[in-house]
Amino acid sequence: MKFLEKLSLKVKLILSFILAALIPIISISYIEVQSNSDTVITDKANTLEQVLHIKRDNLVDAIKEKFNDLILLSHSSDAKKFVVSLENLHVKNNTTAKDINPNNSDLQKLVIEGDKFFPKAAEIWGYKDIYVLCAKHGHVVYTVNKGTEFGKNINMGNTASSSLTEVWQKVVDTKKKAFADFKYYEPDNTPAAFIAIPVNNSEGELVAVFALQIENREISRMVQLNSTESKSEEVYLVGEDKLMRSNSRFSTESTVMKEKVDNKAVEMALNGEDGFLIVKDYRGVNALSVFHTVELKEDIFLGADFNWIILADIDEDELTEEISSVILKIIFTALIILLVVSIFAFFLSNYISKPISKIVEGANVLVSSTSQITATISELTASSNQTVSAVNETSITVDEVKQTAQAARENAEDVTRSSEQAISDSIEGEAAVNETSSKMSKIKSQMSVIAESITELSEQGSSIGDIMNSINDLAEQSNLLAVNAAIEAAKAGEKGKGFAVVANEVRSLAEQSKQATQQVRTILNEIQKAASKSVMATEEGTKAVNTGVEQVELALEKIQILAKTIEDSSRSALQIAASSKEQFAGIDQINTAVKNIYEGTTQNLTSAQQLNDAAQNLKKLSEDLKSVIQFYQ
Repeated sequence: MKFLEKLSLKVKLILSFILAALIPIISISYIEVQSNSDTVITDKANTLEQVLHIKRDNLVDAIKEKFNDLILLSHSSDAKKFVVSLENLHVKNNTTAKDINPNNSDLQKLVIEGDKFFPKAAEIWGYKDIYVLCAKHGHVVYTVNKGTEFGKNINMGNTASSSLTEVWQKVVDTKKKAFADFKYYEPDNTPAAFIAIPVNNSEGELVAVFALQIENREISRMVQLNSTESKSEEVYLVGEDKLMRSNSRFSTESTVMKEKVDNKAVEMALNGEDGFLIVKDYRGVNALSVFHTVELKEDIFLGADFNWIILADIDEDELTEEISSVILKIIFTALIILLVVSIFAFFLSNYISKPISKIVEGANVLVSSTSQITATISELTASSNQTVSAVNETSITVDEVKQTAQAARENAEDVTRSSEQAISDSIEGEAAVNETSSKMSKIKSQMSVIAESITELSEQGSSIGDIMNSINDLAEQSNLLAVNAAIEAAKAGEKGKGFAVVANEVRSLAEQSKQATQQVRTILNEIQKAASKSVMATEEGTKAVNTGVEQVELALEKIQILAKTIEDSSRSALQIAASSKEQFAGIDQINTAVKNIYEGTTQNLTSAQQLNDAAQNLKKLSEDLKSVIQFYQ
């Protein structure tokens, strides 16, 4: 506290403004850090959720497109001729469930006929192979690549448990399209999924099954992120057996049907739930996992009896880095606001401290003047006491009349000189009080100017608040436009992906602008409150100055009375001196003179005591005024 008392008013005001701004800045920054930590996680989850929706829709659309390609192929005239030739092959060769010899002449003719259009279709659509299976036994009567399965019955041997066999059986049983999940496919030595459609003859009888292989590399390309600045972000598929259906971004080898993902996110997705949470991923790393169910079995067009789960993960450590970046932005913003408040405090404190410094100077002059008046009155009281003592001695002994008269004459001369000095001092005191009264009036005027300036500052703060409202409205409009843009980008599919990311960034910036506007509005409210308190304090100071003016006027009246009393005392002293010269003429004259001296000195003493009391009151008033002003110093 002693350290603060030594500081100047200007420094105290600056420190007060900074402290008033620092407390809400720290509080708001703490709240913002907590809020933004959750916001970063939620925003990242929302972004990944949008990516999952796009990837999921693209995946389902791509599978449907493959079905449509097969359907289109089956309706071609070449395919219809091929089906007729296939029927003739069975009739002519009386085929059984056993494998067909690949060198069979009729089978070779069928292959030659198929080679006229199947390879071209595979090349145009970008398919690895197209399979044609007979519906009667399950023979692979045609493939573009003529692999080891060509001519064999897929229901026998190492292909009996494959997805190709499963999808063929579903088509034969249901006479509808079918989709089989990934299983190990021995001819390719890799996991593979298959889709198939029924192909009927002109009588509507099922003759053949057209099938396409869905490679794991193709599925991985569909779901993986094309490009990302993230170190750990990835999207992958998981089956109902919790094994991955796409390759991991972090593995150089295939993870399809090899890597198991067993955590709470997968469990919730298998139960039909969508959402996000922090879990340990398949690598054992804490990560934010966003999950959705790819509802394949619910889509009648696909003919699937299984579902996949699509997940998007990002390491928790990377999210922590983003949160740290947000914290640094908040701290930087807080420092900028504190700098602005400091500059504002410097100029405002300079504006306020100058007139108050002048008030302090006036108060110091008032205290000095009252001290001089008090000292003068003390001297007058001491002189009056000496006069009374001399008169008492004259009354006690008449024998020493001559000596007493002589002493009285000398004392009378001293009284005359003291009275003259007192008159001079009282005139000076009256002038000092008049000057004090004038300065007090100036102080009152300056305090009014301070109050008007602070009120004008508060009104300007309100104007700034209106501007902040306009900025806030603009941020909300930008946010709404960003949301609409994201919706339109989502409708555009893969082509709108880049625009969706931009729209999301615009919405994020709009939200940050809105939050920054709210922070500035809060700080302006605190400044207006501080300005209101300053106005109240200035009004109290004005009241104190008004009281000081009244007390100074009262002191002026007392000093004027004192001056008159001292003038009367001076006249009495002159009379005493004249009487002392004539005391040799007779005892009666001496007695009369002594009585006159006694009465006059008694009156002087009483008046001096009254004047001393008035001077003490004026001194106390001056000191009180100085203490009040030092409150602002």
